[in-house]
Amino acid sequence: MLMVERKVRLYICLFIVSLLCLTCLVLTACDNYLFLVASNNNLCYIDIIIDGGNRNKLIKGFLDEKSGKVFVPIKDYLQSCTDISKELPRMNYANSSDDLLASMVIDNILFVPISQISSFMGFNTYQKGSNIVIQVNKMKHNRQLNSKDWHIKVQYIARMSYSPSNKWESIVTEALQEYKKQNRNFALYIQNYSLSGDYLNYSKTRKWGTNIVYDEKGIPKVKYGNDYHYNPVTIAQFALTQYGKYLNGEKDCKGQFLEAVDQLLLLQDELGAFRYNFSWRYYLSGETYKPGWASGMAQGQALSVLARAYLISQDPKYLKSGEKAIDFLITPVEKGGVMATLGDLHPFLENNVIFEEYISNPSSYTLNGFMFTLLGLYDWSQLRDASPSYSNIAEKYFNEGLQTLCFILPFYDLGGFTAYDLGHITYDKEPHVGVGYHAVHIYLLKALYSITGDPLLDYFAELWAGYVR
Repeated sequence: MLMVERKVRLYICLFIVSLLCLTCLVLTACDNYLFLVASNNNLCYIDIIIDGGNRNKLIKGFLDEKSGKVFVPIKDYLQSCTDISKELPRMNYANSSDDLLASMVIDNILFVPISQISSFMGFNTYQKGSNIVIQVNKMKHNRQLNSKDWHIKVQYIARMSYSPSNKWESIVTEALQEYKKQNRNFALYIQNYSLSGDYLNYSKTRKWGTNIVYDEKGIPKVKYGNDYHYNPVTIAQFALTQYGKYLNGEKDCKGQFLEAVDQLLLLQDELGAFRYNFSWRYYLSGETYKPGWASGMAQGQALSVLARAYLISQDPKYLKSGEKAIDFLITPVEKGGVMATLGDLHPFLENNVIFEEYISNPSSYTLNGFMFTLLGLYDWSQLRDASPSYSNIAEKYFNEGLQTLCFILPFYDLGGFTAYDLGHITYDKEPHVGVGYHAVHIYLLKALYSITGDPLLDYFAELWAGYVR
């Protein structure tokens, strides 16, 4: 009996020592985690994996082309958080015996699986309705550190933690006051988006400013400086308005729609770009664009127009124009196109594509123009029978763009209002707020959510809507 008691005491002591060792490991090596960023059905999530069989690959960090997953050292990513927010994100992680399932150190890398996560190494779970969206898959584990069958996986929808600066409070307050004064209503534009429908309810909502004149065919021209010019985005939005009116019974608007589309074609060059034939000074970089500059938003809006033009006319010239527009849209900025990456946020993100409304160095990442472009890619992806090859290309870049959008959405949040772009990060300037664009951000997110069902998009749409309700 005495011998049994001694053995029990010995086992208890060994167990306590083991727990203390594990705790020490958590406290001393917490800056050397390894994590995996991946995407599943357009849901951004984090996988934290312990796998004895693959741990050498995990430690090195690599792109697994077969699965499409990217393994990255957390210390590199934390540096990007530092560059972006000027301070390390708050790091909360489980340290109780209930939450800490197991840990191990391999080549100075600490692996810790967590069963209950509210915030882990700068990432937060997402709320859907009244529920926190979190999935945990726990397999039985062996506490021996050299085990070859060790595999614990934690998977959850997540976003990067980002805290807006307190010094922006006055900007947010003024923006909210102005928003209320302008009586903005994002709800008028919200719909279940469809290629065959009234584009963002434009037939009922789109209004034109006082700086517009109309040519002999009724096509709008916008005043810049002392003259009026055709603006491809303005013409595209005018065309989409006429298209919506046609769908709602105003049959004579079909002709006006096609007139506008044909004018848009006249602005397209041999490379497929819809050019702005006037100078424009970009506020953020101070650069003056010379006539002939291009924009990702113009390409995207044109795709939405051309897809609809083909549907109601079956004219192959609209297919040819749309396919050329895609060719230019996916041309990298360094080759004269409008497709950039998130590399100006951090080199870690240089494989995340984005379509720039304004080409600048560094990039500015204008949000509304990017989302309008994604809608254009989606519209063209629906022409599977008429343009099978390019509809596949459009779908590919639509999905890639969505992954980028999921990642960067938090950085536009100023803590009560949204920024127009990310100049407050890439240029380290005061955030640029376009009061009306806060509403645009909300209804574009709702449109993309209606297409994808991605809860992350709805999360931000509801969050930002809550700021102005």
